[in-house]
Amino acid sequence: MSSISKNRPAKTDWPTMVLVSLSFAIMIAMPTASVPVLFKEIAGDLNLDVVQVGSIWGMISLGSIFVTPVGGVLCDRLGAARSIVVIGMLSGLVGATRSFSNSYAALMATTFLWGLVSAAMSPALTMSASLSSSEQKQGLAQGFMGVGGGLGVMLGSMMSATVLSPLVGGWRNVFLLYGGIAVLTSLIWLLRRKSLRNLQVVGQRTPIPFFQSVTRVLRLKEFWVIGLSLMAFQACITGMQGYLPYYLQGIGWSAVAAGGALAVYSGAGTFGVIPMSLLSDRLGSRKVCLYISFVSTIIGTGLISTVHGSALWVLVIMAGVFYQTNSALFVAMCFETVPVGPSYSGTALGMLLSMGLIGRAFSPPLGNSLADISQTIAWPFIFWAGLGIVGMIVLVFVKERHRTGPRVAANIG
Repeated sequence: MSSISKNRPAKTDWPTMVLVSLSFAIMIAMPTASVPVLFKEIAGDLNLDVVQVGSIWGMISLGSIFVTPVGGVLCDRLGAARSIVVIGMLSGLVGATRSFSNSYAALMATTFLWGLVSAAMSPALTMSASLSSSEQKQGLAQGFMGVGGGLGVMLGSMMSATVLSPLVGGWRNVFLLYGGIAVLTSLIWLLRRKSLRNLQVVGQRTPIPFFQSVTRVLRLKEFWVIGLSLMAFQACITGMQGYLPYYLQGIGWSAVAAGGALAVYSGAGTFGVIPMSLLSDRLGSRKVCLYISFVSTIIGTGLISTVHGSALWVLVIMAGVFYQTNSALFVAMCFETVPVGPSYSGTALGMLLSMGLIGRAFSPPLGNSLADISQTIAWPFIFWAGLGIVGMIVLVFVKERHRTGPRVAANIG
């Protein structure tokens, strides 16, 4: 048994799991979800077109691509809690600078920097969730974190444009508000860090060179197959999420209704993640549940391109009900399938998340560029559904290993 397994609790550490879930919601999910519903306001203020809007949405992930693996390495070196404190404060401060953007170029630059910094926190939160749960409940651990993500996206999409923007005086002050919340949450982690030391893993403490960690992971074919499937899935859901409110307002929906559609999408994902995560733990298979979520996402996303009226709400729910589940199960599959030890666990997770971010970065502008092809068919949704099909096909080549516990993790101290 590895030192990781020895240090995992026999039962789930619920206080830490709640803190992880809420941190993911208010430090990452809510600020990110605020961007699509504020696009109409931002576009009017800065005179942006639809492709520029898509580029800004994709820029969040573009910055994240390069830093997420570094965040994983930092977790291996420093521990997750220390990483959350430092990176959370930086992301809050950098995210607030977006409010001072007075042009397309300035908003692109500040958004890139915010994505660059905030993405480094994802591996730390993910590993905190893993090490706060027993070996037999890793699907539940990642699913519970997904609940926080879904809740954050739902609240961010519901409140940012219709409640917070009028309340605080516009989109600029909304970004300032979210930055301050991220800093305050980091302080909570700072105060609790000593109480988390009982979860610290005693692994290889000799620092491993960054490029040695990266090349060790890149040589593993299991990593590439899982990563490519995740990349296609993230490209599908991110393009759809960013374009949906803008598209609905373009066909005559109010800002409240368009934001409500994204909130319903996120709410469906929040309710769907725990049952499916528990099912994957019970079945001992992530792939079966991933196939179910892929099919639902592809059908819902693709049919939005031609359906209008009340039926569209059903499709939004189909597209969203498993989107948090899919992300959570990919992470659990990485822990259990990619054969790396504790010394490289943060690096492997960071690089996996980075591959997903590649899809998130380039999918929105590519899909949005298809918006003017037809007045009757929304081709961007068809494009993103096609990427989902690609991800499902790649998943076939993952050789899932029946598990007795996860294979990788890192320290949380």
